[in-house]
Amino acid sequence: MERSFIVSSPGKTILFGEHAVVYGATAVAASISLRTYCRIEPSEKPEIVIKMRDIGTKHSWPLESLPWKAVPAKDVFHPPNTLNNEIVAALEKLLTNEKKSPLVFLSMLCILYLYLQIGSPTQGCVITINSEVPLGAGLGSSATVSVDVATCLLLFFGFIQPPITGESLGRAETLTLIEAWSFIGECCIQGSPSGIDNAAATHGGLIAFRKSTAKTTAMKQFLKLENPLSVLVTDTKQPKSTKELIQRVFRLRERSPLVIDSIFQTIDGISRSAIEALETVTDVFRLREVLGELIFINQKMLEALNVSHVTIEQVINATKSIGPTKLTGAGGGGCTVTLRNTDCSNEMVEDVITELDSLKNSVYDIQLGGPGVAVVSDSAPYFAEFVETLESKKYNLLNNLKQTYF
Repeated sequence: MERSFIVSSPGKTILFGEHAVVYGATAVAASISLRTYCRIEPSEKPEIVIKMRDIGTKHSWPLESLPWKAVPAKDVFHPPNTLNNEIVAALEKLLTNEKKSPLVFLSMLCILYLYLQIGSPTQGCVITINSEVPLGAGLGSSATVSVDVATCLLLFFGFIQPPITGESLGRAETLTLIEAWSFIGECCIQGSPSGIDNAAATHGGLIAFRKSTAKTTAMKQFLKLENPLSVLVTDTKQPKSTKELIQRVFRLRERSPLVIDSIFQTIDGISRSAIEALETVTDVFRLREVLGELIFINQKMLEALNVSHVTIEQVINATKSIGPTKLTGAGGGGCTVTLRNTDCSNEMVEDVITELDSLKNSVYDIQLGGPGVAVVSDSAPYFAEFVETLESKKYNLLNNLKQTYF
């Protein structure tokens, strides 16, 4: 009988390089200590049941109703890098009733697509998802779902095994497999994702990356922090359109290419300087000082690109006493990240959070650069306690219960 597992993975934030990365500049992303949890367990019936507790939805399908005929011969250990259009079309037809809610539709498309590619037409399962990563805030919530579901299915159907503490044999291969399948899940949700969000959710830590352009070659470099960085992530709740903001920068560059390209080069230099500091600076106080200066400069460059917003400026002003702040992601609202100064007290932080709350923001006092995907198996003596704590959404208490990281 298939076993039950709970898998979790972290959200992410962009530390440096927004917008400029589209034009070949280097960017740096970091995992955050907000996580999404996915539980998989056997179903007594030949069906797949999907529960997404944060949006209050539950759907189920008999396995025989899934479009298995559209699935080519499977090779789970060699994932594709693009979606199969025939499978997508068949699932879109199956999910006609779910299209009234884009969030539900895309989530179900992702999960069912991965199930068809990894799962079995004879063994049903129940998948339950809980998340403390805010939805639609640019913190990689969809990638965490893709990573969690891919990992759960690979474990449930025996393609990978839970990691053993202290053993590293085969872990790199397992993480590569998880990252590859989670990218396919992200394609279902995002269309043409960069691959950074699911890489951060899989590996944790920090990731330096650059896309391939006519003038630059692609690069992805994983960085590990000896000690996670304390930050405030503030969700301004200001609606924004990433597509519109990207087009705004594009039009600005068309009008003033020399000026805007010089800004992109400066942002690339900021990211490279951050990478150098993360690799070479061993003193945590000096590292925070260097990164803080770079955060300040990067925000000024983003303001020059006209992608900041009055709500972001409010957060910057409110957090000046505890550390430098910049927008993270596309801008125009959305989220900011504040690197806490080493000399700021907990009382100072609480005062700032109170002020930010009064401005109708949601504030998360979290860590950057923590571990990636993790699992709790039903053989763990505290598995039932973990399930109970998860169902009650007491996420802060889950840190007291051991997860095994890949």
